[in-house]
Amino acid sequence: MDADYTPVSDGLLGALRGMNTKVEVNSPALFADVVWRLGQMESPPLRLPVGPDSETFLEAAYDARRSEYDQVVKAGHHIVA
Repeated sequence: MDADYTPVSDGLLGALRGMNTKVEVNSPALFADVVWRLGQMESPPLRLPVGPDSETFLEAAYDARRSEYDQVVKAGHHIVA
């Protein structure tokens, strides 16, 4: 691997490896249960974050997207002149 990418790749790989030790985040039983329930649904969602911390990440993503939207509308960037 190119040394220029080491600062990014080391951090990313370290975070991914660290997930293996966090059973509360990476619970195979939880994931299996969610997959089973999705399989029983008539119209399952296309994407579904899984895990006890997923709501926190979804709220943060939603808030960031809403903030971006509000800034664009306020600035009028969505209107073609």
